[in-house]
Amino acid sequence: MSRPPGSNDEPGPLNGCMEPSPPPPPPAPSPEEVCLEQGFVPVPVAPPPPRPPSASRLVLIPLCRKGDRAGIENAIVNGGASVEEVDIEGNTPLHVAVEAPRNEIATVSCLLEHMANPNSVNYIGAAPLHYVCLRKNNWRGIANLLLENGANIDCQTLAGKSALHFAAENQLPELVEVLCLFGADPNLMDVQANAAVHLALAKVGRDTVKRQILEHLMAASAHLEAPNLRGFAPMHLACSTGSIRCVQLLMEAGMELCVATSRGETGLHLACASGQGEVAQLFIQAAPQILDMQDADGNTPLHAAALEGHLECALILLRNGAEVDVKNNQSLTAYEVSRSKGHDLASTHNPELMQVLKEAQKERGCRQS
Repeated sequence: MSRPPGSNDEPGPLNGCMEPSPPPPPPAPSPEEVCLEQGFVPVPVAPPPPRPPSASRLVLIPLCRKGDRAGIENAIVNGGASVEEVDIEGNTPLHVAVEAPRNEIATVSCLLEHMANPNSVNYIGAAPLHYVCLRKNNWRGIANLLLENGANIDCQTLAGKSALHFAAENQLPELVEVLCLFGADPNLMDVQANAAVHLALAKVGRDTVKRQILEHLMAASAHLEAPNLRGFAPMHLACSTGSIRCVQLLMEAGMELCVATSRGETGLHLACASGQGEVAQLFIQAAPQILDMQDADGNTPLHAAALEGHLECALILLRNGAEVDVKNNQSLTAYEVSRSKGHDLASTHNPELMQVLKEAQKERGCRQS
């Protein structure tokens, strides 16, 4: 007798229904979840930088570089070119126009007439006015155009530098004066705590030019005793670069001469270390009490002169009564420092200086005995 369907022992559907499927496996943990389970915090990945504009899509910037005012006008009016296009460094046409070698005033004027923003900044935070301050000539008309059209005179770059910082560092006294007359803040500091006066005096250049810049900044109420992050006040920088006229002007303004850097160096230390004999003599006459002052390494100005091999400064110090037997933190006198070239203590070996110091030390010993 035949069996009815479904009566055998083989597995099959029950009451016409399929057996349930097993549940799907759980999804694999993400890398972030694995890191968290193991006690690690995943570092977020920065999004990729925006793609730089293609050079073929830049219209106004190449024209600004050539000073082609007519081409710029045509591209804006008839070609729909944007005055805010940017190149790979974030520069707008106005950034490029202010540095153009020819026809720059007409080009800048054209862009401003078509509503170019004088306060657009590039990827280092610099506005067009900053780049005007890099010009050695023909800057006046461009600066006036930008300022009269609303340029922010105190705009600072990512490094904290304003247009006044740029002009002072670039040794442009007339531009410094113009910026100050337009209300530039002379006491803005960059990320190294340098004001415009620090950058002007730190630059090696013509002393008469630096004094003019200093005079303009002083007239604008620049702070003259504020140190930068290295502890250098304007006086220290003027001494280090041998700006005798600036040192005299700062002395006339009543600057404190005993103030030291964060390393304990006075202006006399810095003058002697850089071989500025005229500044050293002026300092000794004005503040003889610092003649043997020691810095953080125990070095006197005589040590500083010996370390750098500056014979003239050493002779000036000795003629004014500098002590020759003072020992620094390494228990070395100035003479011992001068002959230690082989131990990398003296950066410049000067046999004549070494002999002078040796004789001075011997004479000192004879007087004491």
